[in-house]
Amino acid sequence: MSKFQEMCKAYHQAQLEFKRFQNASVVFAEELWKRMIAYFDVPISQTTLYEINEQGGFEVANPPFGNFLRLRDDGFWEFGIGITVYESKDAYPRDNVLLYLLVRRDLHGAYQVKLAGAQGVFTIHDSNEAEYEAFFNFIFQTILDSYQTGLARLLEEQTTNRIGFDIDEVAKAPRHRTAK
Repeated sequence: MSKFQEMCKAYHQAQLEFKRFQNASVVFAEELWKRMIAYFDVPISQTTLYEINEQGGFEVANPPFGNFLRLRDDGFWEFGIGITVYESKDAYPRDNVLLYLLVRRDLHGAYQVKLAGAQGVFTIHDSNEAEYEAFFNFIFQTILDSYQTGLARLLEEQTTNRIGFDIDEVAKAPRHRTAK
């Protein structure tokens, strides 16, 4: 085998490994979404999936997850989940809680997950329900914190002219809970 053929073989092997890494990450991201929606007991009609564009904005996306997960320079895959909340089913206004999620598989097969804009990285092993729950509880508390401090942020002119979920403002506030 020539040196060139060896390089081609190595390239082929690297491509196969990346595709396995990508496929595993896509499967995990979809599982994370399904488990989160089930854990929060959110009606599927109140959820939206998002692709994160190059400017960090949210663009509505449709499954399969492999079509809209984007790999960042730091090795994290990014995607968004929207959860529409309301005071009552037929009432307005409503708020779309936009969660910018990052997932990365480590060398041991566990996943590092985080909520962009918040501090802390969580480790989740596929079969460890408690690790999923710790991450979901962190997100839940972050959402509650945002709503509970929304009026104060608005009155202190630290936010835009609406009361709603704002991870950037929550991330600036002092927190007593920390992620792993």
